[in-house]
Amino acid sequence: MNILYDLSAADPASGGAATVCRWFATGFVSAFPDHKYYAFTTDSFGKPFHAFRTAEDGENLLARMIVESRGRVDAVQIDGLSKVRGVYRNSFWTSPARLAWRRIMSMKRAMDRRRYPCVAGHFERVCAETAIDVIHCPAQQITPVPPHHSRAVPYVMNLHDLQHEHFPEFFSGDELKRRRTVWYASARASRFVVAAAKHVQDDIVRYTGVSRERVPLIPWGVPFDGEPLPGAVEISAVMKRYGLPDDFILYPAVTWIHKNHMNLLEAIAAVRREEHLDVHLVLTGGSGPFHTEVMRRS
Repeated sequence: MNILYDLSAADPASGGAATVCRWFATGFVSAFPDHKYYAFTTDSFGKPFHAFRTAEDGENLLARMIVESRGRVDAVQIDGLSKVRGVYRNSFWTSPARLAWRRIMSMKRAMDRRRYPCVAGHFERVCAETAIDVIHCPAQQITPVPPHHSRAVPYVMNLHDLQHEHFPEFFSGDELKRRRTVWYASARASRFVVAAAKHVQDDIVRYTGVSRERVPLIPWGVPFDGEPLPGAVEISAVMKRYGLPDDFILYPAVTWIHKNHMNLLEAIAAVRREEHLDVHLVLTGGSGPFHTEVMRRS
C-alpha cells in the first residue's frame, strides 16, 4: 500500500500537532515496513512527493522542515510584538487600518478560492502518478482546504480535540470561525475521522455532523515503546548542554493562553513560598501569542 502523509502541520509552532506528525512519519514506517510512504508539506505543491522508506528518512525530512519553519518563526518573534498587537486591536485610531486590512484579506481569500481548484487538480495528478492508496492527515485539517482536495483518494484524519467549543474564551473570533469551518469541512471530507478518546468522539459527532460509524475510537499508544532508554552519558550531556539541575519539572507546551502557564507559575511560586522548596521549572514549548506575558511572569 502507498500511504501519503500530510505533514503540512509539522511546524514547531504547532506544538502537539507537530509531535503527532513526527511520530506518524517515523513510528508507523518502523512498525509496518512493507508499505511505501510518501509525505507532502506546504511547499510541495508543484513538486513530487517526498518518499521515505525508513524511520531515519522520516526524521531527516522532518528535521529539514523544522529548521526551515524555525527560521520563519524566529523572523517574526520580535520583542514587544504582543504590545503592538494590543494597541492595534484596541486603539480607536487603528480602526481604519483594521478595516482596510480585513478588506485586503477578503480579496485574498476570494483569489485563493479561484486558485485552489488548480492546486487540487495538480495534487490529484501527482497522487495518480504515485499510485497513492490513502492519505493520512495526522493534524486537524486537510490541505488544500476542503472542499478543494483530492476526491479520488480517501482521507483518514485525526481530530484531536474540539476544546474551542468548550472554552471559546481562549480563542479569537477569527480563530473560532476558522476552526468551525476548515476543521469541520476537513472532517466531513474524510472517509474516517480518528478520535483518541470517547469524549472527543462524542464532540466530533455532535459538532461536525459526521456519523459515529466514521469516527473510530483509537486511543494513543506510547510512542517510546521499544525505544532504548538513554544512558547515563547521554543524560549527563543533555543536562550539561542546557544547564539543568538534578531535579526539575518539565512542561512541554507552546505558550498559548489555554495551556495555563500562568497558573502553573503561580503554583510553583506558592510551593516555594509556603513549603520553602526550591522548585525548578523547565518550559520547552515554542513561542506562542502569550509568550511575552509568560516570560515576564517567570
